Amino acid sequence: MKTIILTGGTGAVGSKLSMQLAEKGNKIIILTRKKNNSPLHANCTFSYWNPGEGEIDIDIFLKADCIIHLAGANIAEKKWTDERRRIILNSRLDSLRTIAKALKTVNKKPDIIMASAIGYYGYDQPAKVFQEDDSSGKGFLAEVCIQHEALAKELFSNNRLVILRTGVVLNKEAGFYKEVARSLKFRVAVIFGKGQQIVSWIHVDDLCNAYQFATENNQLSGIFNACAPHPASLKEITLAMAQSRCGKPFLTFRIPPVLLKAGLGQLAEEALLGTADVSAQKLMDAGFSFQYPNLDDAIGNLQ
Repeated sequence: MKTIILTGGTGAVGSKLSMQLAEKGNKIIILTRKKNNSPLHANCTFSYWNPGEGEIDIDIFLKADCIIHLAGANIAEKKWTDERRRIILNSRLDSLRTIAKALKTVNKKPDIIMASAIGYYGYDQPAKVFQEDDSSGKGFLAEVCIQHEALAKELFSNNRLVILRTGVVLNKEAGFYKEVARSLKFRVAVIFGKGQQIVSWIHVDDLCNAYQFATENNQLSGIFNACAPHPASLKEITLAMAQSRCGKPFLTFRIPPVLLKAGLGQLAEEALLGTADVSAQKLMDAGFSFQYPNLDDAIGNLQ
């Protein structure tokens, strides 16, 4: 069993992942900005950090076999003003620098497993199926991913480094599903734009399993797309959610792209209206098996 430092461990994915890894017998140290947290498992502890100020308890890194790095400001939480863009980017770069500085101080080289996003590929090539060695695309999300990944490769060139480019996470407690569910309470399925945009998605359980897989397979390194093998259109995903939650009948309501862009600007263009058809083949070739490879099974098994 390993001692794992986890950033972003109080978020929607991180909280689930910390419990899963702890139940496997690993010792989990969750880095958090809150100074008073009550662990939910005997194998979990908390340690304060503030990456914006470079504050961290260096001693915990003496124990670390692996660092799972999920921390970063939520890209979809607010409209992308200049200040919000700065926060999104710097939250990722500052945290990497803080971790690297701590490791250098204690002269340790644990495995680094970190989150990136399929935003790396851009949002405007509907006829393209992206693989890990494809060039980066355009847009703000692509630029964030480019800088984030480049800095990780520079800082952790002597560590085993695994980067998971994550798609849209299907999670009942957060993200896309939670937003769509607001209208489904009234039996209305809201479709953003035309609904034809391709979404590369992953069930939250499969994402947690992918991180666990990376911690347990020491030969694994490099960049992997963390997406289910069967992408779907946004309309298909929304209607599958409506069917699962409401049965029939339900109403559909489409929000035109012009209104989305007027309200959310580039956030809407890239995150809601963009297309991202991404291959999961490399991860499967490495030996990973998806528990929920198909959309209906994934949505039907959201806890």
